[in-house]
Amino acid sequence: MAAESEIDRIDPQPKVIKLSNGSAVQLHRLKTLQLFALLRILTHGGMGAGILGTLDFSLPPEEFVQRLMTMLVLSIPDAGIEALQFIQLMVEPEGRIKGRKLTKKEQDEDEGRLAAMSEHLSNPPMEDTVDIIVAVIEQEAPEFQSLGGKLARVFALFTKTGQDKDTKAADPQQVVSAAESPATP
Repeated sequence: MAAESEIDRIDPQPKVIKLSNGSAVQLHRLKTLQLFALLRILTHGGMGAGILGTLDFSLPPEEFVQRLMTMLVLSIPDAGIEALQFIQLMVEPEGRIKGRKLTKKEQDEDEGRLAAMSEHLSNPPMEDTVDIIVAVIEQEAPEFQSLGGKLARVFALFTKTGQDKDTKAADPQQVVSAAESPATP
């Protein structure tokens, strides 16, 4: 994996991936919706939510990328639908026109490219699946690792202050009774 330059991080150019059918897609940057989809793959597949506990966010970047990629690939068989949804969230057809109103012809062409991409990626060849997953991990690992480090520090503080201890939970029957009783004026 080639390290991304600081300029590329500040002003990223979309990464283009050629698919096996000859078309091309542009890779999106990971945002909240895509992050949740990625976490869904990791937690629904393989070891379940426990898999995230095995991911060390303090690893050197190259090792972190390899570990994350391995975890993701091993999680996909048990989270196939989630993986296909994630792939669809992470790409768009190359050449989409943005920033202005489209003519009828441009709109039809754009919709055609989008439909063709969606059809191809509804059950893509494995090489396309792997190419897209690898590209996503290589592109997004630094931010994912940074975010994981922040979350690890928050969790450490949470544990240090004792907030992770179970407090005495209210009796569920009392909660239901309180919710059903009329409010007193």
